[in-house]
Amino acid sequence: MTIANGFQTEKEGFYKSNAIASQNLSEHQYFCLAYTQKLLPFWIMAFLYVSLFVFFMHDSYFYNMIQIHDKKFIPYITEQALQTAVEAMAIKIARDYVGKPLYLLGVLNGSFRFIADLVRHIHLPVEIGFARLSSYEGTQTTGKVHNLMNLPTNMAGKHVIVVEDIVDTGLTLQYLMPEITQTGATSSKIATLLFKSVNLRVPLTVDYAGFEIPDAFVVGYGLDYNGLGRELNEIYQVHEND
Repeated sequence: MTIANGFQTEKEGFYKSNAIASQNLSEHQYFCLAYTQKLLPFWIMAFLYVSLFVFFMHDSYFYNMIQIHDKKFIPYITEQALQTAVEAMAIKIARDYVGKPLYLLGVLNGSFRFIADLVRHIHLPVEIGFARLSSYEGTQTTGKVHNLMNLPTNMAGKHVIVVEDIVDTGLTLQYLMPEITQTGATSSKIATLLFKSVNLRVPLTVDYAGFEIPDAFVVGYGLDYNGLGRELNEIYQVHEND
């Protein structure tokens, strides 16, 4: 069989298999139809793979959802991203305070995990103390700051960095920073893991921030919802339907 005869036979078979009555197709049109027919199974399989991928991603999204009390939370910042941000902040602090007496003042309870990891990466002599203030009830700030524990008395002559889990309205720090000045501290700055700049109600300078986030309630890595969630290694945000 010659090539021409083989081509004609394949062409006729194509017409018959597709029930095409007219054979008045150019060779260009023939090849377009032929390859469309041959590639059709590929496009079907590609569609199925994409559909399965979307399904499993969607399923994974809900599989990783957690519930604390009456609210559902979804993953927001991974453990790896948190540790990378903490280490980067520690490097900046170490560079800024070489040869200076450094004092980290953690604001309890939310900062306990953040300050512990931060200190591990600073690699400078550093003193640590804690303050305990409260302005939250449930998922909302009350706008009123309550001092639950006296400030340490050994900050005089030190460069103090206040370590916060999250800066929201700024009201807690507006209350705290003048108190630190009165202790005789040489300087005072602010380091926060999370910063909701959109919610800031008072003039405030945040000197070190890990992540700037929108106005969403978050838990994990020290942050809680009515006492629970601090043990989580990642940060979760409240599900939009809750």
